[in-house]
Order: sequence, then structure tokens, then C-alpha cells
Amino acid sequence: MVIANHPSRTAKGLGIWGRHAPKEYRARHAAAPRVAIGMEGAPGHQAARRKSGLDTAHGSRGLYRGYPMGGFDQMVATLGGGSDALLGQGLHWTITASSDSHGHWREGGADFWPGEYAKTWVFAAPTSPDLLKGLRTGRMSVATGGLFEQLGVTAAAADLAAAMGDTLGSRGRRDARHHPFPPCAQRQCRRDGARS
Repeated sequence: MVIANHPSRTAKGLGIWGRHAPKEYRARHAAAPRVAIGMEGAPGHQAARRKSGLDTAHGSRGLYRGYPMGGFDQMVATLGGGSDALLGQGLHWTITASSDSHGHWREGGADFWPGEYAKTWVFAAPTSPDLLKGLRTGRMSVATGGLFEQLGVTAAAADLAAAMGDTLGSRGRRDARHHPFPPCAQRQCRRDGARS
């Protein structure tokens, strides 16, 4: 399973993709849809601070030259951006949040401990196969800063319904709606591979 790391780190501005573009991710997914499943939406190094003597990238949050948006990569954070384009083309493309921890900020580094700040919540039974299936199908959500511990979404169109990670074809219907639901009623939530 491959999740692309740092999608827009080489971007030189908002709306500029840098070395990696949605077209590349679409090609990877087309070549191996059960392997190339998504991208890191909330990059690590969220504790990075501007420091004298460091270049713009290494002195900015996420080491992103000042272009993470609320801690998220611009491919994810921009409405209609790269991630939205991939989803709009029908790809099951997931987003993760990572710590990418090389050195904790209290010890002079630019990172948090894994799961301390950025979290990927996968709705899965406590087994490796279901955890991997949850990642592949998008039965997951991400957060930074402990904003929530559970999130679920259902969508419905007339007599059709889909939960997080499912596909709902509305076929042009205008009566589609969505509403939250308790996500862990059927499955146990897992975060960073640990049982919660």
C-alpha cells in the first residue's frame, strides 16, 4: 500500500503543484488501484517554527515554504483542488494525517510524537485486514490538534444510502442529502494503528 508523502512540498505558491500533480497520482492509481490509494493530506513537521538562518521551507509549518493551509496540504485544503479532482473522477482516493516524526519539538526538532497532533482515524475492526480495507475504501477521517475523536458521514439520494467509504451514485438526482451518524457503532475506531 502506497500513500504519497508531501504532495505539494515543492510548490512555490498557492495553486502550483510543484514536482507532483494530480495527473501523476491518477496514473499511479490506474496502474495499481489497491496499492496507490491516497496522499498525506496533513503533513508532518507541524511543530516547525521560523528560525533565523533557516530557509523558508525549513523554518515553516510542515516544512512547506509557508503553503500549508491550516496545517493541510493545498491539494487537500483547496476547494476544487487536486484531491477534489481525483474524487470527482471517481477514484477512491484517501487522505491521511501523519507525524513524520524525526525529532520532537521539545528536543529541538520540528515534530510531534506519532498520534500526538495529527491523527488518522480508520473505522475498522481491530484486525489488520479490516484496517487495510478501511484505508483502501476511505472508511476514515483525519484531524489535527485533537479536534475530534469520532466522525462519520452518510449520504442519501431517494432510496439509496452510503456510509463513509462507500460510493453513492445519484445519477443527476437533486434530492441527495448527507447527515452525521455515530461512526463506531458497528466497528471500533482505530488511530495510528492503535486501538482506541
